[in-house]
Amino acid sequence: MVDGILTSASKPSYELPSQEELIRQAFAGDDIEDDFEKDKQEILNEENPLLLPGWGQWTDIQQKKGLPSWMVKEHENARRKREEALKKRKDAQLKNVIISEKSSKKAEKLQTRTVPYPYTSKDVFHQSMRMPIGPESNPATSFGPLTRPEVVKKPGVIIKPIEFEEVNPYDKPGQQSVKNKKLNRI
Repeated sequence: MVDGILTSASKPSYELPSQEELIRQAFAGDDIEDDFEKDKQEILNEENPLLLPGWGQWTDIQQKKGLPSWMVKEHENARRKREEALKKRKDAQLKNVIISEKSSKKAEKLQTRTVPYPYTSKDVFHQSMRMPIGPESNPATSFGPLTRPEVVKKPGVIIKPIEFEEVNPYDKPGQQSVKNKKLNRI
């Protein structure tokens, strides 16, 4: 005891564990990485099956004699194609990621197969689709001109109908057909 304060000979030092150690302690009993690898293998086997289920497995004769040579070749071809397909996957080099390569029929209905008319390339089209034109993302002063129609008529104004004109699709733009020349003379 020094000056009325109790002191001990050795002070226990406490160090804060690192983030990595805390995570290891929190998930000590869980084997998440192995579970994830198993899940990924199951998904890969569903998308690219190794063998057709049931081929050569329903008789005792094939178990005794073994598989026929044509079936062994088919299994070898299937295994080779599966390995090539697995190498081409987007997540082949990514250990901790599963990317589903199945195409959704619902999503295909919403996607365009070709670039729409006014656009000349995919990049220009995607750039225009990225820019939102809604009132939530644009100020009112710019939202109006973005959504304004090209032709604006006041209510109650009479619009003259289009006159019918016969056009021959085989005529060149600068030439008039014989029929139209006769009609113009009369």
